Amino acid sequence: AADPPAESWERLYDYGIGLFRTGKQGSFRQSEEAFEMVEALGRLEGAFGLARVLEREGRLDEAIAALER
Repeated sequence: AADPPAESWERLYDYGIGLFRTGKQGSFRQSEEAFEMVEALGRLEGAFGLARVLEREGRLDEAIAALER
């Protein structure tokens, strides 16, 4: 039997993680956008991923705000 397709938030989250792991500055912006979309779908994982990106970029106040949502 085939595995059920992953939910859209999981695909977006995995995409964001992949971009984040490249460690390239341009990829962080794309990763941030992916995590924002995950968060907009009502998943806490989006805020957690977003906070990681923001922390890496030195945007600590924004990272804290993401975790407090």
